[in-house]
Amino acid sequence: MSTESKEQSGKGLGIVVALTTTIALVLIGALVYFTLFQGVANAELKDQSNFVAASVIEDAAAPGYTIYLDTSAYPGAVQAQAKVFTEFGLPVEYLPFATLDGMRFTGWYTGPADNINAVRVDNNSLYLLEMDTNQTLYARFEPRPTSTDYSDQGLPILMYHYFYDRDLGENGEDANWMDIHLFESHLAYLQSQNYYYPTWEEAVAYIRGEIVLPQPSIMLTSDDGHESFFRLAMPLVFQYNAKMTSFIILSGYQSEMYADIDQSRIFIQSHSFSMHEGGYDGDARILTASYEDIYNDAVTCGQILGNTLVYCYPFGKTNTLARQALSDAGVGVALVIEHDTAYPLCDPMAVPRLRMNDGSDVDFLISIL
Repeated sequence: MSTESKEQSGKGLGIVVALTTTIALVLIGALVYFTLFQGVANAELKDQSNFVAASVIEDAAAPGYTIYLDTSAYPGAVQAQAKVFTEFGLPVEYLPFATLDGMRFTGWYTGPADNINAVRVDNNSLYLLEMDTNQTLYARFEPRPTSTDYSDQGLPILMYHYFYDRDLGENGEDANWMDIHLFESHLAYLQSQNYYYPTWEEAVAYIRGEIVLPQPSIMLTSDDGHESFFRLAMPLVFQYNAKMTSFIILSGYQSEMYADIDQSRIFIQSHSFSMHEGGYDGDARILTASYEDIYNDAVTCGQILGNTLVYCYPFGKTNTLARQALSDAGVGVALVIEHDTAYPLCDPMAVPRLRMNDGSDVDFLISIL
């Protein structure tokens, strides 16, 4: 091979090597770029995924409105909560009350005390609140009464016992039994008149003269925790959007028996632990028991239920010793059977209940309200 041919061959090889190197570098660069780009893309996708997940979580928390409860005009006022949050489009379920020493809470208003156009909003008129915007309600108080306040409309507490359904071939054994259809007529009337059903927390505060109640208000109770109450009456209580108390003899109480009951509408309360029996003289045992026995009975009931808001006297009877024992045990109110209505500052250890017997029709109900 000539020298010229060798030179040309060397130049050709050099060009090939250069081209190969260039191509390799380009490929390596592309690979590096692709790798870096993919990493950034993955990172961006991950960030975007996190953003979507965060958005889903944020969207999962339903937006809503807040009712702020302002007691600032009354230093020393005590309230369970300062605001109530509710989802947009849904009405507020319940407004807590406030208390102040020596004063009676008259309610929440849409404006401060100097606003003469402010409207009172209570738990029987929650429809007055807007359901799509934050709002503030203002507490108002008046001097607490110093004696039983008969100027108040009063709080009827009705006493039922057992229920039967003639359509099922059932019959009542005595006047303590009520035809379930008659009971339904009571509920229908109360609903038509827009009666409010207080909680026992509200009832205790009302009887102590600490708050006023929405009017008209009423409480329904059934003694002894009989199966007919849960089978026949309870479904109607839900149907008519009412509330009712079942007074249970707690010596046989088993919490699992009531686990599936909506206790925001069916209140399970005390009919004593072991006082629902005759005493040595044939009368109610609570009339012959010692102070210690009555006191311990009430304390035991409170431990079982987690509160001592109310105690329903067995057979509706009491005496001075029993009243003192229950008061010392921290019972809020104790109920007797007496044809009368409860009023603010009546004796909290002898609060009257109105007996409802089979045959007590709507006309009778109207006559006692």
